[in-house]
Amino acid sequence: METADELLLAGVRGAVEGNLRDQGAGRADAEPPPPRRDPCRMTFGEDVLAVAYFLVILGLPVALPVATAGLVVARSPLLKWWVLLLAALALHPIPPFKDWYRRNRMGVILAKYFTMTLVFDMSHPHPMMKNLGTPAVEENPQKIAPMVPLACPHGVLNFGAIVWVFFSRWICGLEQYTAGAPVVAWVPGLRYLCASLWIIPASRKSIKRGLQEHPRTEDKDGKRIDTDVPRRGGMVGVVPDGIAGIFRSKPGSELLYIGKKRGLMRICLEEGAIIAAGWFAGTSDMFHIIQGGRRGPDPALSSGPPVPRPLVPARAPAGAVDDVLSDRAGREEGGAHRG
Repeated sequence: METADELLLAGVRGAVEGNLRDQGAGRADAEPPPPRRDPCRMTFGEDVLAVAYFLVILGLPVALPVATAGLVVARSPLLKWWVLLLAALALHPIPPFKDWYRRNRMGVILAKYFTMTLVFDMSHPHPMMKNLGTPAVEENPQKIAPMVPLACPHGVLNFGAIVWVFFSRWICGLEQYTAGAPVVAWVPGLRYLCASLWIIPASRKSIKRGLQEHPRTEDKDGKRIDTDVPRRGGMVGVVPDGIAGIFRSKPGSELLYIGKKRGLMRICLEEGAIIAAGWFAGTSDMFHIIQGGRRGPDPALSSGPPVPRPLVPARAPAGAVDDVLSDRAGREEGGAHRG
């Protein structure tokens, strides 16, 4: 039986190697790689909405602390009203797990903005592979749950993984919770992004509860649930390199930083979860990281917070997602097997 370390590395390696196979690097009979796509056409209104979205989710977290510091230094009489505004932005209620957060135009705009391309390793033997992206995925989502998509690498923001949550229902029949730090759900600007991601705490208890929740196919009256109704449960998305992946992100370098903890892989083994390792090419090239403060003992880290630059990422194809389904962990005799 494979260890948690071997399982994690096998899943990530499978994502990269699967992409190479699809591009003709690993099989003599592989189809030639498709030509590089031109950016999707967008209307002027869609461009405006995309830029406004980036300025809200990235600009507010950067601008508000700077403005606050300026008011404090100037001892402005407006400071108390400013604090009330910050409190309102951070604390106004956002009901969790609502369908509107994913059934809106923003998902389509982001997919077009980044010219999102999904690449699947269709040679994988899992029986559900042939149904991906077809209406058949709606028939029996329990066959694919529980599942843990791994979004690699973290970068500053993995927009490929963000786009995925808007469309996963139509690709694999499930809609994911996203494991993350609960504090980001209170950060002005980022709160609206978190609403779409359906953030849950990245704790063992929360992840297991999300995986054990059975995805519904019928409502309380026994009527078949259509895609206009969210299907929660059975899938929890995770960025395996976590916060460290933000600080270690460098343009031109495709790096996945894996620490010493392997609790996630143990959870997958215990729950018999499918591990879907996806590599989102180009994530590290979207932003430059400005790090302030003195250097610590690790030259890759800084005592100051990372600031993304630019706040609006360039409109260029963001690469491809290679989403490879590994075998269901621990379901077969002898434990999990590499895909």
